[in-house]
Amino acid sequence: MLSLSIKEKKLKSVNRKLKGSLAVLAALAALMAVASPASAAEQTAKFSSSTIKLTTAGVTVKRNGLDPRTCTPETGSFSGGTSGNLAAIGNFGYVWFKCSGSTSLQMNMMSWAWWNTLTSQYSLEVGSNNSGGTTVSPWGSYNQSATKAIWTNGSGSTNSTLKFENAVIGSSSGGPITMTGTFTATTSSGGLLTLSH
Repeated sequence: MLSLSIKEKKLKSVNRKLKGSLAVLAALAALMAVASPASAAEQTAKFSSSTIKLTTAGVTVKRNGLDPRTCTPETGSFSGGTSGNLAAIGNFGYVWFKCSGSTSLQMNMMSWAWWNTLTSQYSLEVGSNNSGGTTVSPWGSYNQSATKAIWTNGSGSTNSTLKFENAVIGSSSGGPITMTGTFTATTSSGGLLTLSH
């Protein structure tokens, strides 16, 4: 009777460990699905530093191609940390712009770095299609969607850049919201920040 009780306890212990391992694997699979490349031509890229800082003189946002607003970082720049191909920029991944017309833009700037083997080009996938529902634009609330911005590595005293070119960052009741403009990308201390694959 005693030996059966010990076997039952061991079996229950193994069963708990197995369930725990399955839960960890399921969580990892879910993370990989979120950070999977959009095509077979893309592979992950990695940052050269554990910090990132984005500055810009201004970007232009439009709703449905009209009513352009110039927006600049509310605090002068956006900073964050990186790990592998992930960059968490801003406050828990969110940043605020102040825009012309005394308006604001909030944006999810959780970003994933990619290398496209067909175009030989780096990009950052900014935000996500499930980035937490509605947020703020110069025209009221909008639903943010994932978009890609082109990353160009700097060299020497030339900094890297992140360029949005008429990139759809989300949608509102009045139509799609687009962003055009270029950010300078450096480490938090202003050093050279690059991507590699």
